[in-house]
Amino acid sequence: MVVENLEAFVLWGQFNFLEQLRNSLVVYRGHDVSAKAVISFLNSLPIGIDVTVFSDPDPAGLEIIMSTPKVTSALVPVSIENFRKVSHKERFGGQLATMPNVKEKSLSFSEQFQKYVNTITKLGIAVTQERLCNQKSLLVLIDV
Repeated sequence: MVVENLEAFVLWGQFNFLEQLRNSLVVYRGHDVSAKAVISFLNSLPIGIDVTVFSDPDPAGLEIIMSTPKVTSALVPVSIENFRKVSHKERFGGQLATMPNVKEKSLSFSEQFQKYVNTITKLGIAVTQERLCNQKSLLVLIDV
């Protein structure tokens, strides 16, 4: 399990997800040198190891999922639509401006992931993993 944010990494045990994920190896994605080390680690994994990404539900988080080596699934909120009213609209707009092709890029991924991308981009969703934790949002795995 690759986690985008340090605080989410620290709070890992407090998130609301399936019990089967409790014993996962959890890795903080990091930045700069540490992010390169995580990418190197993921690239060295043997075939057959599932790599799941848990990122913010926002355009930057979608990009992290799509750019993570050997990604097989994503941990996402079951009802992303419910976050429309609390979404950070400015953050969403700023992120989408730097990655305007996120929907097109998602076309090479699973249909389930494409639906997730479409929902985030259509509704303008940008929320933090910490909000997901605080609200005890149910998180589920989707194929990437």
